[in-house]
Amino acid sequence: MMYGTRPAGGGKDALPEPGAVIDLVYGAPMRVEKRSWPRTKTLVAATSAALHERMLDELRAGLVLTGQTLPGPIPAESAEEIS
Repeated sequence: MMYGTRPAGGGKDALPEPGAVIDLVYGAPMRVEKRSWPRTKTLVAATSAALHERMLDELRAGLVLTGQTLPGPIPAESAEEIS
């Protein structure tokens, strides 16, 4: 995870201020058991949900570790350019 790369209220192309602290935090690997084809929708959905939860856990742990905060949502005009 990268923390400190977008200032609060900054759009999708915003850059950190000069001298800003940027933290990179690497979590433990997540191993997923190899499965043969065909993979079911249920299995793919469960694996996706587990990965999503793991990423949220790593995000929270990184915030605690670094003391950083999330910058909030991307402003609407910038978000429209992404979608």
